[in-house]
Amino acid sequence: MTADALLRVEGVSAGYRDMTVLHGVTFAARAGTVTAVAGANGAGKTTLLKTVLGLLPAVAGTVLLDGAPVTRAPVAERIALGMGLVPEGRGLFGTMSVADNLRLGGRAAGVRGAALRAAVDAALAPFPDLAAKLNVPAGRLSGGQRQMLALARALVPGPRLLLLDEPSMGLAPKVWSELLVLIRRLADEGRSVVLAEQKIRPVLEISDRCVVLQRGRVVYAADAGSEAAERHIDSAYLETAMDPGSHHG
Repeated sequence: MTADALLRVEGVSAGYRDMTVLHGVTFAARAGTVTAVAGANGAGKTTLLKTVLGLLPAVAGTVLLDGAPVTRAPVAERIALGMGLVPEGRGLFGTMSVADNLRLGGRAAGVRGAALRAAVDAALAPFPDLAAKLNVPAGRLSGGQRQMLALARALVPGPRLLLLDEPSMGLAPKVWSELLVLIRRLADEGRSVVLAEQKIRPVLEISDRCVVLQRGRVVYAADAGSEAAERHIDSAYLETAMDPGSHHG
């Protein structure tokens, strides 16, 4: 386990009601890096991100941010400490304007007044197209623009750890490629990005580390560019394709 990691997940188990989805998951993510979380549908990727943020409780194990345990901390406290999530499906309010969606992202984290205006401006800096559409309802944006808005909204509170769940969903290949370049840039600015994605191949090209989940267990957690990562990904996807079983994300 990396001693200077921003995020450390140690032996975490979690799930839904009487179904355990994650079994003793352990990995680390450092600042300034992208960590890809790979796994077939149902491997536990979404469950992992929700547990890190506190949307689901860990029934065993520890989540640490900057060395301090946050396993029992409420979601609002984890956000205040520097966590941010772009959920699967984006979680935008379609009838609200781009600007209002962004402001909501800040207010939910306790950012107000002049600080909120400055935070929104900073979050918009990587997204010039959005800056020109502040009064447009989010529901009228293209799929790519909605994903950019979801990402910008997560950036408003200034997270150090950014969790992305299936960000490629509904995106054209060209838009997805552009988004990956931006995600890499966000990490290069000092953030730790943990990106859970089923279509993992393009993600590996911008990632430093890769965590492969298979039936809720870590089968690989190391260099994203290694042949071992490729082998474990192939094995995890192939086994699930041959025996689909449960489909809890």
